[in-house]
Amino acid sequence: MYDKFYHQEKKIPAPVALGLIAVFILVAVLYFGRNTKKTTTLNKPISPARIEITNVSGSSASVIVCHPQKKSLHLVYGLNEDTMKETVYDDRDLKEKPTDKYCHYFNLRNLEDHEYFFQPISDNSSDEFVTVKLVTNQGLNAQKLTPLWGKLVEKNGNKPQTGIIIARFFDNEKISTLIKDGDWLLPLHYLSKIPKQEDGFNLEIIDGDGRSTFIKSLYANITEIQKTLVLGRDYDFTQISETVLGESTSESIVTDKEFDVFSPRPNAAIPSFRPLFKGVAGPEKTITLELTNFGVDISDWGTGNTRSVADFLKELQKQESHLRLYSEGLTRVVRVVKLLIFRPGNGYLVEAYQILPDGRRRDRQQIPSGKMAAHETVHRAVVREMDEELNLTHGVHYDFKLKRIYTEEASSKSYPNLRCLYELNECAIELHRDTQIPDGYEAVDKEDGKKLVFFWMLELPTRKA
Repeated sequence: MYDKFYHQEKKIPAPVALGLIAVFILVAVLYFGRNTKKTTTLNKPISPARIEITNVSGSSASVIVCHPQKKSLHLVYGLNEDTMKETVYDDRDLKEKPTDKYCHYFNLRNLEDHEYFFQPISDNSSDEFVTVKLVTNQGLNAQKLTPLWGKLVEKNGNKPQTGIIIARFFDNEKISTLIKDGDWLLPLHYLSKIPKQEDGFNLEIIDGDGRSTFIKSLYANITEIQKTLVLGRDYDFTQISETVLGESTSESIVTDKEFDVFSPRPNAAIPSFRPLFKGVAGPEKTITLELTNFGVDISDWGTGNTRSVADFLKELQKQESHLRLYSEGLTRVVRVVKLLIFRPGNGYLVEAYQILPDGRRRDRQQIPSGKMAAHETVHRAVVREMDEELNLTHGVHYDFKLKRIYTEEASSKSYPNLRCLYELNECAIELHRDTQIPDGYEAVDKEDGKKLVFFWMLELPTRKA
């Protein structure tokens, strides 16, 4: 009786049992399936990317993503990690056609909320990048600060076509910009406050090959950064100890004693529009440097139709030219705008000769041209030359077109024995028929007072060096 009672089993009805089994299987599938997905994501190796968030404002930010290897990347972002549906491409790429780079630059615009999440995405499915949180700066008050700008060259003297600059101010406030053809401009209005003269900051310049150049400076010394800097050389402007040759050099040059110049070396760019030379000399000695040390005979400068050493220094200080040291020797590099002024029925306007303020005559027989200032656009240079050298502004109507840009190496009649390299910007300017310029037209150069005399020619003259 006891055994029968003890071994009696309570049976679960079959329909209930089947239902419980189905529920159990469904829960197991959902649970283990979700965890399997998480396990796959977690076990996928994370790419060793460096990610910098810069230029943060209330409605925008710039994101920099650098990788040890060249990658083709774009960026997705959204209000949370599960809804990152917005896509942005590198500013230097065509939409949906990203190119391989070591460092990518993404601008996120029209941000309306306080928090966002973003993640870099690679064309290589094996790459996995972390998701990063971005907090906008809704309380930012834009500072009225002049942008920080400068120019860069590579060690061979070439301009870097692209790159990225990151500046760090205060408690790691980061602003950034792209490098374009050696030029860069940093928008300081992203800073939370105006820097003091004694405040320090750091610049990191990342070139197209992912290599970094570092600069330390005080805000008081930003003019040092605005000179031409050489990639691959780190700079420290927290204390200015380098003396720049140019402003203090006199026309009469006296050498106290010979000394060795160890900078710059051949094939190196001279990192300033005012050339920087370094050498060794004894204490309390005043050192002057002759261009003849670089194989340039300047004994004829300032005689006849040539220009003087003082004219040359003035040109350098105005950034109308700069010096570079190539294996061929010291070279004067000049950006020039050439004006092919044409009028139907007359032909081309040619500068026949000049009368200098001291009465000397310089034969020209060439089309009007002029040196371009640093950072000056071609169109602005054309307008300035038309005004300064031809006195043609009011009532003059013309069509302007940039025809071509090319370089020429030539001897200079202004500075004999100095190798010159010209970057020529040739512009076609067609005068309207209502603009009348007679043969023998005279104009006075507004800068130095020389008289310029022009004639019309049916064919362009052959360029003279």
